[in-house]
Amino acid sequence: MVHAHDPPDVSELVIYGSGGFARETAQLLTDLDSPSLQVRGFLDDDTTRHGQCCWGLPILGDVAWLATRPGTAVVIAVGSPRTKQAIANRARAAGATFPTLVHPSATVGQGVTLGNGCIICGNCILTTDITVGLVRYAESQLHHRPRYRDRGLCDLCASLQPLGECEARDRR
Repeated sequence: MVHAHDPPDVSELVIYGSGGFARETAQLLTDLDSPSLQVRGFLDDDTTRHGQCCWGLPILGDVAWLATRPGTAVVIAVGSPRTKQAIANRARAAGATFPTLVHPSATVGQGVTLGNGCIICGNCILTTDITVGLVRYAESQLHHRPRYRDRGLCDLCASLQPLGECEARDRR
């Protein structure tokens, strides 16, 4: 189980995406205040952005950049669940790993299981007995026994409060 104040167990990582949520994720990483954690930069599929800067860090490339660096820790910080799934598939094939990020102000209760690649933003509350795959939360409250599978790659945002025994999954 990942605890709310544990930084990811990596020394260097990249953020996939360079939009608003990517910048929020960079701030989350800053808020973790881990001297050993270094954000190397951003990745983006938009080749016109390569070589530019985002949040003071370089946009290094896309999945081709990852392919030359197997084992790189990648945080996927894009809004679209389908795009997120496509990026995850390509990054996984390139040998990337997916750390779980939990903001220091988040509350993660007993019996909560966070899958690889989760991004739990500030002020989220995950109460108890929750299983989460590759999703993003922003000021959400999750209560006992919901299941969010990583095939669904859903985004649960501001003030969402699903209560017990619910499941979010792919619409396929």
